[in-house]
Amino acid sequence: KYAYTSLGMSFLMGAFAQEWCCLLLQWIPLYHCSALKERFKNVGCPYGNNPEITRFENVQRTVACQCMDVNSMIELNISDFIKGQYGVVAVLISYGALLGKVNPLQMLVIVVCNVAAYVGNKFLCVDYRGGVDNTGSLYTTHIFGAAFGLG
Repeated sequence: KYAYTSLGMSFLMGAFAQEWCCLLLQWIPLYHCSALKERFKNVGCPYGNNPEITRFENVQRTVACQCMDVNSMIELNISDFIKGQYGVVAVLISYGALLGKVNPLQMLVIVVCNVAAYVGNKFLCVDYRGGVDNTGSLYTTHIFGAAFGLG
């Protein structure tokens, strides 16, 4: 009757979220980098600070010169897995609000959507706009996980 226990489902969803989050944390910056390279291809590298444009524009041009192309291979190391664990925390916070209300297939769909939204939120808040989240768990994990689980 109780084939899928909450502990077993937590492990399964956590493992899937870990893998998905590690891949998305690599793919989204690579695609952003290729868009920046296309946008600033006429500027040239190396790029110095230009006082006539905004600081954000200067940072974007510098990133375009230093980042890898989308066609390059993805390299996963231990720090990528640690960053992926923050995405798992956001999933499990949401999972706690939904425990007992959804079946495993619905939870799998929620995990895919939750991780994609978490990585997008992290990219926009921290990587793109330059927000500071030193612990990696303040607004990108706990607040997002709680809001996604209740919403």
